Amino acid sequence: MDKRYHRKNRRLPKFKLVSRTIISREKSFLEKHFPEIEVQLKGDKLICFGTTQPSSQCPLYKFRIEYDGFSPPDVFIVEPEIVYDSKIHLYPSNNSLCLYYPKEMPWNRFKHRLYETIIPWTLEWCVFYELYKITGVWEHPEIHF
Repeated sequence: MDKRYHRKNRRLPKFKLVSRTIISREKSFLEKHFPEIEVQLKGDKLICFGTTQPSSQCPLYKFRIEYDGFSPPDVFIVEPEIVYDSKIHLYPSNNSLCLYYPKEMPWNRFKHRLYETIIPWTLEWCVFYELYKITGVWEHPEIHF
């Protein structure tokens, strides 16, 4: 039997160790740069809860970010409920926000930081959603297939 996976051997596979290192680093960065965002490590995931209000006339948006340190992070609007519409940037499979075009900018867990990318893009997404509610047009530049 391979010793690396024996139940008495507490060593983690390398990819899990790398992922835990990445999400621990991300937790520190987020706590430093966005102290208002609640950041938790739950199992092998980093879970973040935050709020934004694009203007005083807009509702308060509550969002959740889930990141395993390996795959691209998933971002969800928790409140208010947003119903999927093909005109807005949501993935139909799970209603997570579409914040960038993966083929143009593949997520690089060693290079990209949540506080520099995903958090600002989430706040920006809420602004564009508010504009969409007014105009019926998704105003952010997008790629059409």
